[in-house]
Amino acid sequence: VAVSVSVSGDRFAFSAVDRDIVRIRVLGGEALGFGASQASPQQVSLTGTPVADPDAGAVSFTLDVETIGGDVISVEVALTAEVTGNNETAAHLAADLNAILPAALLSNGFGSGAVTVSANSSGALVLAVGDVNIASITVRAGTGSLASLGFTDGQTSTRSVALTASQPGPEDGQVPADLTLTVTVVLSTGETEELTITLAGNDTAGNESLGDLAGQLADAINGALGLGA
Repeated sequence: VAVSVSVSGDRFAFSAVDRDIVRIRVLGGEALGFGASQASPQQVSLTGTPVADPDAGAVSFTLDVETIGGDVISVEVALTAEVTGNNETAAHLAADLNAILPAALLSNGFGSGAVTVSANSSGALVLAVGDVNIASITVRAGTGSLASLGFTDGQTSTRSVALTASQPGPEDGQVPADLTLTVTVVLSTGETEELTITLAGNDTAGNESLGDLAGQLADAINGALGLGA
């Protein structure tokens, strides 16, 4: 199974199981509760361990940014002891990184908000990707202690690809007539699979719930996609 189809409350929810999938878009799925052209939001992030001392000193690292299509661009980031010297919290350290990261990203062809830094409630730094063309990010150690930022050398981001319909689906799991929609799946290689999915009204006439239709959708999508075997 490459794409799972489940029910969240009264709505359909798609999620990628195959790790090569970076985006899912549904077109023409209004009868199922989706928008006219609804895509999964970008959810790529890298979370460290809680920062022990926000005064991290002089630390440099490389952020390897892999774009959809497989290209890897290395972005150099360097903090100085003067910048981090008055830090009292992990949020201060995150602010220091946010002050220097935009220029480093811009100089490598990315938007200034392609990657941003925050501190979570545990005091750990979180690198969040805001550019839909970025597939993953990896931190590489430079000078100083990368561990002081809560990261390990070679640590790579995690990615979640999920799409929940914006409106409720048909409660009984039946479509009134033959329904055709397009499900577009973008892979990390840059390839795009455009799947034409047809649900015959006769095939759904015996359904009793949204879950019944979810199973039929999953079979149709994964049968057409051919991934995740």
